[in-house]
Amino acid sequence: ESLPADDPQPRHGTPRRLTFHSRSDAGAGWTLHPGLGASPGVWNAGQMPPARSHDARPSVQVHEAGTRDAGPGDVPELASMHMAAHEALMSMPKGAPLAAELRRGDDAAEVRSSFEADLQDSDTEVLVGLLGTVTVGYAVLVPNGDRGRITELWVEPDAREVGVGTALLEALRAEAAARSMHGLDSVALPGDRNTKNFFEDHAMVARAIVVGTSDL
Repeated sequence: ESLPADDPQPRHGTPRRLTFHSRSDAGAGWTLHPGLGASPGVWNAGQMPPARSHDARPSVQVHEAGTRDAGPGDVPELASMHMAAHEALMSMPKGAPLAAELRRGDDAAEVRSSFEADLQDSDTEVLVGLLGTVTVGYAVLVPNGDRGRITELWVEPDAREVGVGTALLEALRAEAAARSMHGLDSVALPGDRNTKNFFEDHAMVARAIVVGTSDL
């Protein structure tokens, strides 16, 4: 399920989707924008950034990116992030079919119940991504034959490009290796360059093309 980089859109019917796998035994991820960052300052167009003396540098607090296993107390935040991810996916070109496939429920209560069930399922791994001690993302790994599949990987927009997506992906890679999985797979929309680039930065390659139509 892959799409050549120079052919980002399907010609007919429903969108083709990219499925990625690692060149090693475990490493892939479905993700919506796992990393964008914030600029260090804002000024008006045409205005030079303010001068900064060596003695007046602002102090910067750096938070390390990390992960941990999700627990029952994370369910409300997991549900909120899932709904944000779903909304973002729906807004992407040709994103509706994949969003429908990954949707956990019609309202917050159903989404929370779905995560609660996942946390009770020993086959499903749910992680939260952290900046310091603050939860800013999540990821879900499920078995798929002798491989694993990352069904969800999301980082809040304001916490991107600081390593949270990478931390989640590497933690899932380690979990897959611990379970003796033969690899990891995931899905990206055609034309979603940010997701494609994220996968490729982590040695992920597209391996097949899936085509389809809703015109029956």
